[in-house]
Amino acid sequence: MKSIVIKFLALFMLLASSSTFANEHIASDASHQTHKEETYKTQTFSHMVTGFLKSTGIVAFISPNPDELNAKGEKMSNFHKGLGRALMIILTFFLFLVSDSQRV
Repeated sequence: MKSIVIKFLALFMLLASSSTFANEHIASDASHQTHKEETYKTQTFSHMVTGFLKSTGIVAFISPNPDELNAKGEKMSNFHKGLGRALMIILTFFLFLVSDSQRV
């Protein structure tokens, strides 16, 4: 029982001292930063949806860029632009599913 109490107190002291040092670091950074005021701009629902689709990459599946180049600088085929990417994503999810089911 005594060793558990000593370990708990040591852990508490370690966490308390680390949070103190973290707060000092945040306070020193706050004095150097300047706050930039930004105004809120309202957007329509369709504009928000198109922004979401662009940021997630779904637009690349729906309408791929015909002039898209691969890492070697060569033009990509239509398969590599759309269906090939989809197959790789499905394969990745399948491999995660298989590896997760083996852990249980």
